[in-house]
Amino acid sequence: MDISTKGRKGNFFDGLKNRYISSDSIIDREMLLRLAFAIAGKPETARRTSAKELFSKDSFESVATTFQDYKRLFLSYRCYSYLERLQKQFYSDPNNRFGVLNYGNALRYGKLAVVYIANSKFQDDFNVSNVDIISQKVVDEVLNHWLEFEEYAKKQKRNHDYFRIIVDPTTDQETLEAEF
Repeated sequence: MDISTKGRKGNFFDGLKNRYISSDSIIDREMLLRLAFAIAGKPETARRTSAKELFSKDSFESVATTFQDYKRLFLSYRCYSYLERLQKQFYSDPNNRFGVLNYGNALRYGKLAVVYIANSKFQDDFNVSNVDIISQKVVDEVLNHWLEFEEYAKKQKRNHDYFRIIVDPTTDQETLEAEF
């Protein structure tokens, strides 16, 4: 790994430069804050709000207590990382680029919502040795029901703004297209 020193600084720069730590060992603080919002029951805020607004004093303080449960926050991070790895598996498939056929829009737009739901299913019986197994199991359980969830969401009137009806001019068949 070639790390340029020009214009670079930060808490972990020397460790990365001298290879004391790998970049895989660092959790981006913005992502950590987005995960805190997600597990605090605000996945939509976590996804759509700018970093500047998330780090504002009032916004940050609204989820500050989430950081006290560092184990749950870390487990949520492992869930998110697993979702990122799943998404990468579909990059080379032009007909299913974001795994839409398998998981709907969960991997493209709903990762933080999946983390929120998965977090609600966690038990306290996890530790460093089983965190990846548990996070993957819970995420897979949520993803197994995601397509059903999206169908349910499409039928809710309050979600009408997120979908538009497309009519095929030759068959007059209507389909809903997501506008996430």
